[in-house]
Amino acid sequence: MMLREDNWNSWRTAFKGRMLSKKLKAVYDAGVALANERGLAASNDGNVTTPARTNTHDPAYSDDNDAYALGILLTCCSESQQQYVAEADTYGEAWCALVKHHEPKTRVDRLATLSEYFNMKWNTKQESLPQFLERYEIVLRKLKASGDAVHDSMVVDRLLDMLPWQMRAVTHQVHAMPMAQSQNLATVRVLLEAEYKAAIRSGALTNPKSGNNDDHALLATVKPGKCNWCQHKGHWEAECRSKQAGRPRRPKGNNPKGNSGKKDQNKEDSGNLALDEEVWMFAAIEDEEVEDADSNAFVFHATDSRGRVLVDSGASTHMTGDATRLTDLMPCDRTVIVANGGRTRATKMGTMRVTTDTGATLVMEDVLVIDAMPSTLLSVTAMMRRDSKFAVTFNARGCSIMHGTNTIATATLDPRRKVYVLDLAGEVEQCNLAADIPTKKSTQQMSTLWHQRVGHLPTAAVNRCGSMGLGTPKQLPELKVKCECCAKNKITKISPPKERTRSFCPGECWVSDTKGPMRTESVGGCKYYTVYLDVGSGMKVVRFVKSTDAATQTRTSIS
Repeated sequence: MMLREDNWNSWRTAFKGRMLSKKLKAVYDAGVALANERGLAASNDGNVTTPARTNTHDPAYSDDNDAYALGILLTCCSESQQQYVAEADTYGEAWCALVKHHEPKTRVDRLATLSEYFNMKWNTKQESLPQFLERYEIVLRKLKASGDAVHDSMVVDRLLDMLPWQMRAVTHQVHAMPMAQSQNLATVRVLLEAEYKAAIRSGALTNPKSGNNDDHALLATVKPGKCNWCQHKGHWEAECRSKQAGRPRRPKGNNPKGNSGKKDQNKEDSGNLALDEEVWMFAAIEDEEVEDADSNAFVFHATDSRGRVLVDSGASTHMTGDATRLTDLMPCDRTVIVANGGRTRATKMGTMRVTTDTGATLVMEDVLVIDAMPSTLLSVTAMMRRDSKFAVTFNARGCSIMHGTNTIATATLDPRRKVYVLDLAGEVEQCNLAADIPTKKSTQQMSTLWHQRVGHLPTAAVNRCGSMGLGTPKQLPELKVKCECCAKNKITKISPPKERTRSFCPGECWVSDTKGPMRTESVGGCKYYTVYLDVGSGMKVVRFVKSTDAATQTRTSIS
């Protein structure tokens, strides 16, 4: 960390750690003691004492250690700070010069420090509790160094006053503690950290690192320097969006802007300069060390399209970076020379099978395994060398690969990266690059396979998805035989309604209800009576009965 005008407190902590790692604690402590002694003298009578040498009574001190510490201090100061330590001959003098410049020393500086102390606030959405406590302790140290130290009880009370209402329960815990513990900042800090973790876990407070995107956008700050990943200013590598998106690291010193030095470049190329960081260009020549080599020069381009197959008319052989997709692996010894003069070795090669959207399976033989290649390269030269019946036609939208009069594969032009990407599909039709005549299966089987694979969609919908570049074939024929699963799923039966309304004719539906026994018998000695209701007409009939058994109810007639 380099010392600047605005990072004295954080730099001081980092510098102390570096001195301790170099076993220069004695020299560091002597410099701090000398600065405190000279600072107290200046604050008492306004006179500066004569510069003293570093304390040499410590057995760990030596002139070599002092010179070593002075060298570390000079290398940790930026150009704006070199003016304060340029005339220092010892580490103690250099440290005192920096302390004199950065620490508060006048009454105006002390008032500014006191104002900073009493105006401190804690925004829980911007900084966490450990960050806030670190900032609070830095201000306390500055007050102590300026001679305006605050009492311990005032330090704790001021800290409790800045807490949000979600953590005010700590105030009662601190007041219930003994006096010696309630005025100890370290003890109170332990309680605060425990309460803060509980508030984060319960959701009462939000961790600044896990807030939503709106809070991050409102509270975003510009970081000094530039990102080590994309070489852009304003952020660091930990929060770089290009790195999170999987884009490759941008080399240092290679940041093209505008159209300077490229007079013959058209507007399309000039407008896509910002996309160059996503394209990995790989130009190479191959030194064939085997006897069956027909050509030893090629140029191919690979993009950051992992798992995709690219059609290249300039490559001399098939290549891939994924050895797991190969079969019949065998060792080989070939040298690949890239355009900048670097060399790499291909120690493995094998056979790869790729199924196209037309149903043909291209069997590529002698595929070299190149480390760090993100995609697979289909060499047009190697394909022509294997079989003269192959023909490749390029146009503005893509290219087509034909074997005789049959189109066995198509590729789509990626306008963003300007490469031809092979259209892949399922294994239906076989075509071996080393064979003369390809074998075919029924296109009806291909339609049936894709109909079942994509969830029993209609053939027209599958063709539409293929024309949109979703990975399905584009020209599937209609199914001649209806799908059995689709026919079964379309069979339905009418369920009875859950609720219905029906009207009855008079005398068609009767409803009865019996009540009793009554306290007083009727004239005929009956204690029960039955009410009969005609649903159709609403007429009611009341009959007195002596019992509620079924026989008595049945004998009762309605007239």
